Amino acid sequence: MATYRLMVALRHLGHDAQMLVLNKYSDNEFVHEVGTPIHKKYNLFMEKLGIVFSNRMRRENIYKISTSTTGLALHKNPLVASADIVVLNWINMGMLKLSEIEEIAKRKPTVWIMHDMWPMTGCCHHAYTCDRYLDRCGKCPLLGEDTFRDLSYVTWLRKQLVYERTRIKFVAPSPWTQNKADHSSLLSHLDIPVIPNAFPVEHFGIIPVYSRDQLDLPRTTRTPIIVMGAPRLDQQIKGLPIAIDAVNLLYNRGVHAHLALFGSLNDMDILHEIKMPYTYYGTISDQASIQSIYANSTVVLSTSRYETQGLTLIEGISCGCTAVSFGNGGQTSIVDHGQNGYIARYLSVGSVAEYLEKAIRAPFPRPDQHMSMFDKFAAPNIARRHIELYQDVLNQKNHFKIVTSNDITDHS
Repeated sequence: MATYRLMVALRHLGHDAQMLVLNKYSDNEFVHEVGTPIHKKYNLFMEKLGIVFSNRMRRENIYKISTSTTGLALHKNPLVASADIVVLNWINMGMLKLSEIEEIAKRKPTVWIMHDMWPMTGCCHHAYTCDRYLDRCGKCPLLGEDTFRDLSYVTWLRKQLVYERTRIKFVAPSPWTQNKADHSSLLSHLDIPVIPNAFPVEHFGIIPVYSRDQLDLPRTTRTPIIVMGAPRLDQQIKGLPIAIDAVNLLYNRGVHAHLALFGSLNDMDILHEIKMPYTYYGTISDQASIQSIYANSTVVLSTSRYETQGLTLIEGISCGCTAVSFGNGGQTSIVDHGQNGYIARYLSVGSVAEYLEKAIRAPFPRPDQHMSMFDKFAAPNIARRHIELYQDVLNQKNHFKIVTSNDITDHS
């Protein structure tokens, strides 16, 4: 979604941006699905099979790590071959192998936006409390190996070779990500700028499209609503049990509120642990519905243990919510403590509950919330910053030229 929004913003500025994806979910003509279903499944299966074999047949963490040993030959794709610049985003799950990234970066000026920690670690997407990525990885806690030359170290070496042989320009979506990269053994020698993810603030206003009644929420505005969402709510990194414990603590204190949840759940039984009245929507793809849930809510809650940025916080604050979040990640580039929300003590249920109650009883002015996100994340402003970066990268390769609006006559 973050990549799609950037592409749309670049096109609105007159640049010929197009997007390659493993799976296409929109009808946008500038988004192109690559690879055959069989090839994509084969790539993913072979990568994960290699992880299992290298990890003494352990399977429990295979989706928390990637090795990019398989992938598609996208340097042959006509759009890549004709591009002035290639922007990598999240390239795992069998889309690109490391040798293919090297092939692309040798042929084209390449920018890589880091949507998680994978580009700077051996093979994990988030290092959590592990600091092995500061020194060549190895002894990975997700792999359970007891030798230094485990799969994380081998993948670290492969990445090091790719980075040494190319001039990839890495971009961090938040100061937190930049700080992690600056201290990593793979990227510490590079100058990594911070450019937030583009966000269509104009589509996330404080007036809801749908009413509370239409959304199956309490009709009376006297009932404050706490909203929490994620692509997958019960993913460990999202900290849903902490959120549930915090709202249960509020309920036990007699704080009257309603919880709204959206996103997929692998285990629906976790909902039975919620004492506070709640509405669970499942996965929502309709932007008007998401906007309306936020705009009818008082507080947007995130208990993620780590975030490279924190999209739901931007969405909620843009719709007028007061935010409550931890600050161990990119959330601190979104939430200004005491101005548009609160940063709770890390992993403290009591602190989350304290700030939820504070936000419910005295929320910040909704128009101010919206404008704070517009200034930071409005898509046209972010797209212009990307164009400036691309031009700098292209200037280093003086035989390339960026396509500008003057060169393009029709985008219809």
